[in-house]
Amino acid sequence: MSSLKAVSRRLGTWVMVWACWLAIQGAAWAGPPVTTNTEKAGPGSWVLPYVIVILCIALGMLVVCRTARRAERARPEKYEAVKTAD
Repeated sequence: MSSLKAVSRRLGTWVMVWACWLAIQGAAWAGPPVTTNTEKAGPGSWVLPYVIVILCIALGMLVVCRTARRAERARPEKYEAVKTAD
């Protein structure tokens, strides 16, 4: 039952974060559209967003693909002994 409680607490937290985000974005969406000067937008204006996306992808790959660092390694001989006893 504690697992269900933890999942519901986490889900409730995410629902609150989502509701707050929508409340903040509602004011931004209701405002007048922002006009940008197209003359200023050169080739350097898109570099920073792409660098941020590439860094986020690299960080995600680092987290997913890193090796496990266990204090104690698995002992195959003990595993084989238990496996043959069953």
